[in-house]
Amino acid sequence: MEAIKEIVGDSCKTYFKMTNGQIFVVGSEFRAKTGKIDGFIVYKDGIKHYDTEIVLTQQEVLELIEQYEKYKLTHLDIVDWA
Repeated sequence: MEAIKEIVGDSCKTYFKMTNGQIFVVGSEFRAKTGKIDGFIVYKDGIKHYDTEIVLTQQEVLELIEQYEKYKLTHLDIVDWA
């Protein structure tokens, strides 16, 4: 799986934009650890390819989480996985 380029979201979905142009979309909600919105709670079940709406396999989900761990080394930690 390619590296994460950008993570964007709203009150019900989070989008993981990858360096190869792929986009994954997942149900989520805002996170407010500090008393204000500071990230997303992302639900691992049902992560889909944006274009095809095909659900990621467990292996692909693990790879996405691994890519997120690399991403947060140089970016703010904005995702909690549920």
